[in-house]
Amino acid sequence: MPITRFARGYHERMFPGYQSDLLGTDPEFIERFDNFAFDETVHQGDLDAPTRFMSILATLIGCQGIDEFEAMIPAALNFGLSPIQLKEVVCQAAANMRIGNDKGLLIAIISQNVPFIGYPRSRNALKCVRQATDERTERPLTGPAVPTSSTSATA
Repeated sequence: MPITRFARGYHERMFPGYQSDLLGTDPEFIERFDNFAFDETVHQGDLDAPTRFMSILATLIGCQGIDEFEAMIPAALNFGLSPIQLKEVVCQAAANMRIGNDKGLLIAIISQNVPFIGYPRSRNALKCVRQATDERTERPLTGPAVPTSSTSATA
């Protein structure tokens, strides 16, 4: 499935003018990630954008996803977080990971963070594979070893 119009627009709002280098080398991964992170997840739950970004940033701190944390700071600013709120996220993430007080809010926050826990590690692994195989392999990789959104359930 191609990247949805909503996912493209949301991505552009988060990262104006940015196009991942993985789009050229691992388009299936970016297609799945963008549709999941910038469309499906955004439409799940009812968190407002600032709360969503505060929870994403806190989660990235908690999973030691510093590269993704750094990349998300400008996106959080684009969605209305202030520099003071960004600093507060860091302070609160270090001192108290109890972000919410009720089950519904905690479930909403966890749901918003699924793409930002596993996918950053996957992106890093894909970059390592690409760096190690660049001289030996044509890009993008295609074939049965590369799952697509239509084959991933059976792979």
